[in-house]
Amino acid sequence: MTAQRSRRYEVRISPTAADDLRGIRTWIAQRSPDAAEIVIRRLHAAAESLRTMPRRGRWAPEGDVDDAPTRQLVAAGYRMVYTIHEQTVKVHFFMHHARRPRE
Repeated sequence: MTAQRSRRYEVRISPTAADDLRGIRTWIAQRSPDAAEIVIRRLHAAAESLRTMPRRGRWAPEGDVDDAPTRQLVAAGYRMVYTIHEQTVKVHFFMHHARRPRE
């Protein structure tokens, strides 16, 4: 196994991203509580997957945050926008893929 593959990152969810997850759950649960839980599980799993392969996400149009380029990963129809700082991945926010990027 190469050094790159054995590297593990810490994943941190920002307060904004945590609020986004609550809002997504509430919005979807109005129509289907079961679907809301499935989507939230998928989004959490996508965030956790960044522990081993954070650089697989595409560059995000939002530009730099905290002096680091933003990346994005799409899961369950939502963009997860994050940055990588050394051994830490910070998830900044989640938003539906059809919405315009944040400025």
